[in-house]
Amino acid sequence: MVIKKHDKIDIIIALNAPATIGVANSIQNMNLQGKIKVIGFDATHEEIDFMEDDVIQATILQNPYSMGYLGVKYAIEDSNKNKVPKNVNTGSKMIDKGNMYTPENQKLLFPFVN
Repeated sequence: MVIKKHDKIDIIIALNAPATIGVANSIQNMNLQGKIKVIGFDATHEEIDFMEDDVIQATILQNPYSMGYLGVKYAIEDSNKNKVPKNVNTGSKMIDKGNMYTPENQKLLFPFVN
């Protein structure tokens, strides 16, 4: 494992949910939480649990509502021969234990819960 070979690693950035969960599991199993920081991507229930347990320090979230809404909007506009932007920033946000409980961020973490 990379962590055992390179003992000076102090942060790992994972670029998708499965990688984030895999890294967090390894960090927890090796009892390295607090020694190696983990930055993840997305927000599965497992990742949120790992953040609450201080195994993951932060995660980057996309805005799936904007992605879906704007994707459909621009597909319709394009099919109607209207000009659409070449690139669209649908937004992303870094969530950590300090801001994960704000109402705004709760909507991103749990988009289908009332």
